[in-house]
Amino acid sequence: MRRAGIFAVYSPDTTGIASNEFLYEQIKDHPERMFGFYSIRTDHWNLNSEEELKKLEADLIKYQGKGIKLAHAHQQMRLDDKRFDGIYDISERLGKPLYIHTGTSPNPYTRMEPPYVDPLYLEESIKKYPGAIFIMGHSGYDSFLVKLTYLDSCIELAKKYENVYIEPGALGSRKASEILPIYLKRMKEEGIIDRVIYGSDGPQFPGYTASHLNNMIDAMEEVGYTGLEMKAVLESNFERVFDL
Repeated sequence: MRRAGIFAVYSPDTTGIASNEFLYEQIKDHPERMFGFYSIRTDHWNLNSEEELKKLEADLIKYQGKGIKLAHAHQQMRLDDKRFDGIYDISERLGKPLYIHTGTSPNPYTRMEPPYVDPLYLEESIKKYPGAIFIMGHSGYDSFLVKLTYLDSCIELAKKYENVYIEPGALGSRKASEILPIYLKRMKEEGIIDRVIYGSDGPQFPGYTASHLNNMIDAMEEVGYTGLEMKAVLESNFERVFDL
């Protein structure tokens, strides 16, 4: 893999913490290959939201971050909670795309109710911040049930709003031979191949990133993607969104 986005995360009650400072130390020697997506603590939001917002903005500037990573289900944040609009405002002002986890997660203690996992609950913020790019991480994939439960929501948003993109990370793992052809065929039928940005949700374990990519390529060939369509999903769309 030539280039990749690497995420910080602040979800102390679920997956743990990989701080912005920690992320920067891991990737600082490879600026041409590893792109940092920095995050923000929200577990004491009513007490310190202004402080956390200032830190996020400062970190994005100091570390030359490529984007912002949020995981509402892990961070116990409703997608329609307007208290977090300040994060989207930073995204819009600084031109830093938002990668947002959508769909359920197999991790313990993550929220599974629709307001935390269905991207339609984010629609008002998407409309409010047209200059912010919202990437629907995992395409609303239901990791708990291993189904494309919220894919229709992602497609609806991508077709309505020019600032919405879709990312298929994790779809190439369990039941990939069943799920990916359905997913990729829908992208083609709906005319939104130009809105799909490839991701793997890796590395997970040795060999995962390669197998996820191979499964994606196999499924693309199975449903008849052209070479240009494959390149768009795997490379060109990412480069366009992140101005590379």
